[in-house]
Amino acid sequence: MQCILIEKRDLPFYLAIAGIFIVSKLVFSQVSTDDMRYFLLPLDGLLALATNSGSLYLPAQGFYHAQLNILIDKSCSGFNFFVLCFAMLAFLSVRHFAGGRQRVIAMVTCLGLAYALAMFVNGARILASVLLQRIGNPLGYQHTELTHQMEGTFIYLFFLIVIYAVFQFLLTRRARANAERL
Repeated sequence: MQCILIEKRDLPFYLAIAGIFIVSKLVFSQVSTDDMRYFLLPLDGLLALATNSGSLYLPAQGFYHAQLNILIDKSCSGFNFFVLCFAMLAFLSVRHFAGGRQRVIAMVTCLGLAYALAMFVNGARILASVLLQRIGNPLGYQHTELTHQMEGTFIYLFFLIVIYAVFQFLLTRRARANAERL
């Protein structure tokens, strides 16, 4: 078993990542659905494209798809997945880059990558929810809030594990390639 120690030079970056995570979560708890449009608009577009469903934006509520009878609101934004994914990717990146400038660039890149992944994964979660709602549950229970939460938890956890494994693999491969060049 390998023990990973935090080196002194890494600590400011880890603290910055943790700070960004904590501040983001605090800010998210205070914002409205209207403030989350940068997250909701791509999801609404994806849902509209995948289901051929139009939506109506209801101020302070979100995007309502009458044909599907669903509302894409702040709770559907995927923001929590976004900040968790960012923190995971950034923590992985810090130890793979040596210079401070490289680490800052990596963190900013992780922010953009986490946003793109959050839109993809959250879009998949919403589409899966719509599909389950349409086909019904073969086990006979209703598509309730608990079912919705369990489905979201499974999808988010599955994708976080896959993203971690792929990102770790790519960073390790990059490190080996750099070591071989030396």
